[in-house]
Amino acid sequence: MPKLFSIEFGLSQILKRWRSNRALQFPKDKSIYDAYSFIGHTSKIKAQLSPKRAVAFRTRVIAEILPTGRLCNLEHEYRVALNLHQFGWDVLQSGLCGEPGPDFVARRGPHVIEIEGKCMSPEIGMSVSFSFVARLLGRVGRRIKNKHPEHFVRVQIQLSRSDRQYDAEQIERSVMQCYEEGRNFGLPDFQITVKLEPLDDFMARFSQDIRQADAIDRIFSAERSRFGDYGYFVRFDDELVFLNLVPARENRQIKNVMKLISNACERQFSKTHPGYLWLHLQALDAGRFKDSPSEMLPVFERLARYAFQNDRRAHISSLIFSCDTVLEPKRYLIGRKSARGMESTGYVKGFDNPRGKFPNIPAFAPLLQTITRHSA
Repeated sequence: MPKLFSIEFGLSQILKRWRSNRALQFPKDKSIYDAYSFIGHTSKIKAQLSPKRAVAFRTRVIAEILPTGRLCNLEHEYRVALNLHQFGWDVLQSGLCGEPGPDFVARRGPHVIEIEGKCMSPEIGMSVSFSFVARLLGRVGRRIKNKHPEHFVRVQIQLSRSDRQYDAEQIERSVMQCYEEGRNFGLPDFQITVKLEPLDDFMARFSQDIRQADAIDRIFSAERSRFGDYGYFVRFDDELVFLNLVPARENRQIKNVMKLISNACERQFSKTHPGYLWLHLQALDAGRFKDSPSEMLPVFERLARYAFQNDRRAHISSLIFSCDTVLEPKRYLIGRKSARGMESTGYVKGFDNPRGKFPNIPAFAPLLQTITRHSA
């Protein structure tokens, strides 16, 4: 199958070229070739569907593939399909139209299984979205104008709401005013605290850390308010500003993953064949749950026990986890232009259901391990 990011780049090039000169090219050694091939395949699929299903399929493609959409879910479906093929399964049915039911029904010899893949955003259950944090702190950082020479300035922004409905522009204006005047400010939705410390005193406290390669991480760990907050540093020749965003809303990552497991297990499977649920944590470092990747296994075990403890999910034979533990920014040459991209590496871990009503079939052996019946 063509690479998804190649398809995305190719579609972007097709649209740009058509708008500029109304001419389309078909070079086989370019990402635009993958895009043309993808368009051809999707057109054939769409032509074979009923009008209602064709509309649903078109919506799915536009939402998942075009550059303004998210690639995560469709990319994970390709990942599942590729693994099925590698382990000798024939796909009998696929749910490409966004209809209820598993993503794939597959057969290998006498066995038929159902597989559902779910791709979880790194923002699942987070107290505030990354886009909100990046936009707010980035805009404030660009506007700060070195008002407190020879000082370390700590600006804490505490968000008090239990939801995500914040006015970013209002917070930005208030932060700028508080920073420039060196005073505190409070509203029911948010509070701002400004503290100034002589820069020499600050440098003395972190004299050893500043010489280390991970100086920023060390300073952030020491100055942050609590786990789950966000930090942004603005540096001038004679001033250092630390913006610390502290949400009051608790992180619900584990609870939201449990809810996703429950809904998927009970809604996406026919319960007439062994079910396999594969959850992929998109760009979610194990450190967001634990301090290191090796400590993430107990979290996976906790989720697996939750999935297998209820008899209503006895049709689930196995639960599979995969996650990106290393993300590496890359640049790709697309025509004559350089485009940003990302490569990821990670690992896969799976668990068989000791209470399942179907025999355990090693669908992706040897990736899975069994949770003992007495501990589940």
